[in-house]
Amino acid sequence: MDFVEKAKEIFEKSAEASKKAVTKAGDAIQEFSDKSVLKLDIKKLQSEKKETCAELGNYVFKFFGDCDSLNKSDETVTNLLEKITTIDKEITRKEKFLSELS
Repeated sequence: MDFVEKAKEIFEKSAEASKKAVTKAGDAIQEFSDKSVLKLDIKKLQSEKKETCAELGNYVFKFFGDCDSLNKSDETVTNLLEKITTIDKEITRKEKFLSELS
């Protein structure tokens, strides 16, 4: 094998190793990105839940100033409770997906 052939072989092996390294790095970056997005989504949903709970609390507080009874059949209460339940389910789904990535 002459020098040119040997250099070509070394270059090809080096290029193949570089491709593998770049692919692995790209996969790691993608996984990190996916996890970061999920964590950010979960934080956003938790914040939305806190805001909705506060809205429900403010509504109930205001309602008791005007009346003596309030129940789950009140449309505003029902809507806010459904929203909180939906947010909880979405948080659970995303946390499960995040744990599967880990």
